Amino acid sequence: MTTLVAGGSGFLGRNLSRALLARGETVRALHYRPVPPFEAPGLTWTRFGLGEPADWPALLEGVSLLYHLAWSTLPQASHEDPVSDAANITGTLAMLEAVRRTPVGRVVFISSGGTVYGAVPSGSALEDHPKAPLSPYGVSKLATEQYLEFYARQWGVQSVIARLSNPFGPDQELGRNFGVVATFVAQALEGQPCIIYGDGKVERDFLYVDDAIAALVAAGTHEKASGVYNIGSGEGRSIADVVGAIGASIGRKLAVVHAPARPFDPPRTVLNAARAEAELGWRPQISFATGLQRVIDAYRDDPKPR
Repeated sequence: MTTLVAGGSGFLGRNLSRALLARGETVRALHYRPVPPFEAPGLTWTRFGLGEPADWPALLEGVSLLYHLAWSTLPQASHEDPVSDAANITGTLAMLEAVRRTPVGRVVFISSGGTVYGAVPSGSALEDHPKAPLSPYGVSKLATEQYLEFYARQWGVQSVIARLSNPFGPDQELGRNFGVVATFVAQALEGQPCIIYGDGKVERDFLYVDDAIAALVAAGTHEKASGVYNIGSGEGRSIADVVGAIGASIGRKLAVVHAPARPFDPPRTVLNAARAEAELGWRPQISFATGLQRVIDAYRDDPKPR
């Protein structure tokens, strides 16, 4: 089977591509970097930007499964420039217009469980929880979900939507105001203070990357997968708790600098992934403590991972 991974050079895309190759699949990955991040048998790369014209018929030829992870913004960038963020929607529509004219079997869209719901004041959000995004990033992710549902109704494009919580792992990029676990670990090991926006009580649902990738593989390959799935640990953990856990793991209290709170950060988001467990047979296997230690060990070995 040939699988197309749009956004293959990002943190999740790299890990997903490796997992698909390990399953014996042929992978066609799209990347935005000057050079591809790695090479492997069975893997081909094509330079691609979601907001740029693309030869979709050629890219989709022979493809049975499409993973859509390509996105040009993060929550902060979307807050600063909502118009540019909206280009992600039009780029996705160009992709879907081509998909509906091909025999691609399924599209898996990686949405954002951390932003589409907005605040989850208590408990954990099920898929039908009210949607109140606090950033254009969350709005455009939600709009893309709705376009996928429209294409399914109108033209029979089969899609699965994975609302992912906050993935973390050793291979995460630094310096983008994104990926707080990896960023704090790197800052701690370099003797720099951890920058916390607000009072540190913002609560997130952290999911180790291997568990996230296992869920995405299931979303693409399970014969009964359909509709929307939350993909998260179901556990909330504050940013201050993350700092404390890192300090405990490396054996010293970390220096902290507080910056003003950001308006696009929901105060609390925790996901209920019961539907993914019931229908896909997926549930997290790696605890936060185990995942954190893997990140610390990896950054000690390679302080500047690619």
